[in-house]
Amino acid sequence: MGGGAGDSGGKGSGKGGKDVSGATADKKGDKKSEDARGGEGGTTRGASEDKMVSLFSHLPPPKAPLEIQHQLSSTNRSNALQPAILTLGHLYQTHSLLGGNTRCRAMLQSFSILLKSYTPPPSSRDFRHDVDHALLKPAFQYWTTLCRPHSVSMGNAFSFLKLAVANLDRDLAWAEARELLLESMEAYVTERIEYAGKAISRHAGSKIQDSGDVILVFGKSEVV
Repeated sequence: MGGGAGDSGGKGSGKGGKDVSGATADKKGDKKSEDARGGEGGTTRGASEDKMVSLFSHLPPPKAPLEIQHQLSSTNRSNALQPAILTLGHLYQTHSLLGGNTRCRAMLQSFSILLKSYTPPPSSRDFRHDVDHALLKPAFQYWTTLCRPHSVSMGNAFSFLKLAVANLDRDLAWAEARELLLESMEAYVTERIEYAGKAISRHAGSKIQDSGDVILVFGKSEVV
């Protein structure tokens, strides 16, 4: 009797062992399938990410026209920015202006418009501080953070303009100070952009040989 019970128990455990091993095998099979699917998905994502060239990884992805329209309209409602700032921001964001120098000239032209129509408040103790914080910085931050990152030439021109404002005499009349700033911006465009571009093109042109030289061009450069 005891032997029979032992045999039946052994058979039961054997059957149970087969069932458990079968379930374990099924689980392992399911896991392998999931891993395979995950691997395939990972391969797809990896292939998609590999399409991004590391040289351009710092550039923001392009925005859809509706997203641009919504962002501009929401910004216009929340900030009291002058029309010249908003107009140039729209041109930047829609890529209607191409080329670093072209965008820089447009920025300086907008600053000229803003300076011509700007008058420091009567309570102002230092017009240089007001021009910097109430006029230049809000416009530049709007253009470069909400519209499009600034080019190298734009950053250099903005730093130049801020320095020109800081170097003005505090006791100078605003009308005279404004004329000095307008003349400084015109001189900057002529000397730092026009003349510099011609000098660079002449120097680079002398390095190019007609016998099979290949030139790699990046972006849109008027100097090239």
